[in-house]
Amino acid sequence: MIPEVFPAMVHAVFPVVSKDEHFVPLDVSARYVIAANGIFLEQRTPFFAAAVRVDRVAGMRVEGLEPHAEWLELALPPLDSDYVAQAVSFFRTVYQRWGGEAILLLFRERPEGERPARWALDAPPQLMSGQWHADGFHAAMRLAYGSCDKPGPAYVRAGSIHSHGAGAAYHSDTDVQDEVGGAGLHITVGRVDAALPEFAASFVVGETRFTVPVEDVLAPLEAPRDPPPHWLPRVAPATGHVRPALPAGGVPRCA
Repeated sequence: MIPEVFPAMVHAVFPVVSKDEHFVPLDVSARYVIAANGIFLEQRTPFFAAAVRVDRVAGMRVEGLEPHAEWLELALPPLDSDYVAQAVSFFRTVYQRWGGEAILLLFRERPEGERPARWALDAPPQLMSGQWHADGFHAAMRLAYGSCDKPGPAYVRAGSIHSHGAGAAYHSDTDVQDEVGGAGLHITVGRVDAALPEFAASFVVGETRFTVPVEDVLAPLEAPRDPPPHWLPRVAPATGHVRPALPAGGVPRCA
């Protein structure tokens, strides 16, 4: 789970409006909407605006009000093509070496004045589940990972991008459980052994998951780029029947 992501305003006191004939689109930073079909939290941040249902009461009906719906508006440019290429190269290397998956954390700079905000990627310390056999490591496609320091004080955790090895790009049940909470962009990369990998993207706000078009959040994959040299040493396979030589202290920590 990634607890520190784009701030989702879920613990403050906000105005409450009814979805009736006087209803107007969101014009404040956050508010609750009581509608015919439930209670919704609407919020607007520098990175996204969204409405998500918060009551989760099946079949709720309030007479005299109009129904509402969950919606999402992203205010984010696509992740730069250089970062996409670095991520794909990193995932391919991990798959070629151990046959497993890996993860990178997404960071986004807060906008300030005329300066354009920037993306950043980093690899957290991660341990790949599986077993060592005489012919090498057999990955189990499960991953335990830690956290990374932000690239700078103006950055916030923005989500994740992880691989499924040679499998398809989709958000598995494990992915969905890991990504609940806060708000963030989550990208899955599949078929990393192919010339053109697959991508799937979702934006999560609290417990609500929105599928977003890949082209809206990722620039096209162009020329290959080597990942930063410190990424790969942060990945380690689990020890098993045959114990490999791991760095002293186990999985390296983020700098």
